Amino acid sequence: MMAPITGTANIDKVLTEGDVILGFSAPWCGYCRRLRPMVEKLSGEIETPIYGINVDEDEEIAKRYEVET
Repeated sequence: MMAPITGTANIDKVLTEGDVILGFSAPWCGYCRRLRPMVEKLSGEIETPIYGINVDEDEEIAKRYEVET
């Protein structure tokens, strides 16, 4: 399962723990909604943790990684 994550401190912490995948999305984004089931399925098939970041709720992270909506 893709775990939600917020805050720069939390993201910095998981990035020091090894390989991770950060999935940026917005609830209103059609592409994000279509991709979510595939990402959820993938998260159950691989060992690398996948973290979901809602760019509407965490604008600081979106800016840090230059995510544009």
